[in-house]
Amino acid sequence: MPGLLQYLLDKKEPTSVEEDPKPEDAKLWLQSEIEAKFCDLVCVEGLLRMEERLQESHCFNALGSIRHMLRVKTRLVLFKNSNIRGQRDSGCSRDLID
Repeated sequence: MPGLLQYLLDKKEPTSVEEDPKPEDAKLWLQSEIEAKFCDLVCVEGLLRMEERLQESHCFNALGSIRHMLRVKTRLVLFKNSNIRGQRDSGCSRDLID
């Protein structure tokens, strides 16, 4: 982003890359993290749309994980209902499912 370095210096934020040695730990400095009055100076055009797409993809990934867990739990319940008999065994399997 064109004005990010100056923005960081004005805000006294750390600018060194060495503090975040892993790429997954690096701060992205999206438009929502920058004060509104500095957005025009700091951000490139289209950054807001990129951030929206990133957040949307995070939501879809989270929904996919939730769907997967619900499918697994449903299969476990179906297996328990069709194969496990008795109060003791049923209780033990219920603990596993929950």
